[in-house]
Amino acid sequence: IDNIKMDKVHPPLYYIFVYIASKLAGDTLSVWTALAVNLFAYLGTGCIVFFILKKLFHSPVLSSLGTIGVLMTQCMLSAGMLARMYMVYTFFTALFVYANVLASDKKTGVARSRGAILAEIAKYLLLCAAVVGGFLTQYYFVFFVAAFFGFEIIYDIKEKRFRDILKYAVALAVAAVFINKLWDYWYVAITSNAHSAGVIGNAKEIFEHLGSIYYGYKLVIMYVFQKAYKAFLILFPVIAAVFYVVARGRENSYIRSVVTRIAGAALM
Repeated sequence: IDNIKMDKVHPPLYYIFVYIASKLAGDTLSVWTALAVNLFAYLGTGCIVFFILKKLFHSPVLSSLGTIGVLMTQCMLSAGMLARMYMVYTFFTALFVYANVLASDKKTGVARSRGAILAEIAKYLLLCAAVVGGFLTQYYFVFFVAAFFGFEIIYDIKEKRFRDILKYAVALAVAAVFINKLWDYWYVAITSNAHSAGVIGNAKEIFEHLGSIYYGYKLVIMYVFQKAYKAFLILFPVIAAVFYVVARGRENSYIRSVVTRIAGAALM
């Protein structure tokens, strides 16, 4: 812990995991011992991705194929992910997304039984745990959480679910209390002269990722539509939007189900 405080760059959770792994391995530390931590995080991320896809597509087969596809991508198998703390960071990021998916599953008109109340509390506890784990792995996780909370506020105001905003805020507040109790050194690390400039610089670079997202979308369109990709760069989102608006007003539950799956595919 003293060495981590001298570093003033990274939170302690990943290094604690490596320390535990070295103890389990017989009080030795090597590249392979550290890799074991990321191996568990890699497998855990795969499980969470499967649950997210199953929630979107309602199909074990599609979810399995999608999970394999994600796990085989270059970003998941890169040296930076497997040799440092970024796989653990990805695990908590996926867990946070899954907790948001569960929390956004609003069921109206359902009797509030004791089991339903406990299940809802469990969703926000999972959200809280993901925030604590993510922030204690990388300080930048706070920007990710802030973005999700912003969308949650916009959605809940639109749907007039003001109580859900309060629930989300309470979960984040509880997470902040736990973070401060477990690692009160975070403020010193972030505001220190050696690190604060880097944090601010990375915060400004968030908007630069929009170009990467567009490039990924463009690649998918090119693979699918080949020479006609330029037309479908514009037509595909327009067609999807029109289909969604038209189908949303229909009473047919099957059409709504299809729309939901298309929306999930578009998100992926």
